Amino acid sequence: MQENAEHGAIDASELESTKSLDSITFTVSKKTVRRFVVIGSTLGLLVIVAIAFFAIYKALPPTKFSDAVKTCGETTSSYASLDQSGKGLFLDGAGENGQGLSSSEEVCFLQVLKIPNSILNRMDHTTSLMGSQTASVEDMQLEWSYHPTNGLDISFSIK
Repeated sequence: MQENAEHGAIDASELESTKSLDSITFTVSKKTVRRFVVIGSTLGLLVIVAIAFFAIYKALPPTKFSDAVKTCGETTSSYASLDQSGKGLFLDGAGENGQGLSSSEEVCFLQVLKIPNSILNRMDHTTSLMGSQTASVEDMQLEWSYHPTNGLDISFSIK
């Protein structure tokens, strides 16, 4: 199986060495191995942190807002909107249009959330010309507005 050197000849020993490529050997430096270990360790740590965060988030006790919805809003939950995190609550009060929470239903939420009388008096004396009003109680921020057609709308959020 020898051809002439002028014609690009390949001898049999060269041909055999080109055919025996069934095993390939890679050489990996220690630096590359360290990179893979660091990247793998970092990704593993991130996965563990994400799982721990999710477990803690799911294990958190219900917020005061979700407790208030359970206590006061079972039958009127479409007008008492709790956000997904449980850190915000919106009460849609009934006005002349008749849709929304009644005054007594809103009072239930205000009592369960232990809103002080000073703020209740401000809410009671809010007119449509006053616009949106705000107040803070412990770790809560409140915002409310009143209009005869729409009723008293109250938004609660945890600071």
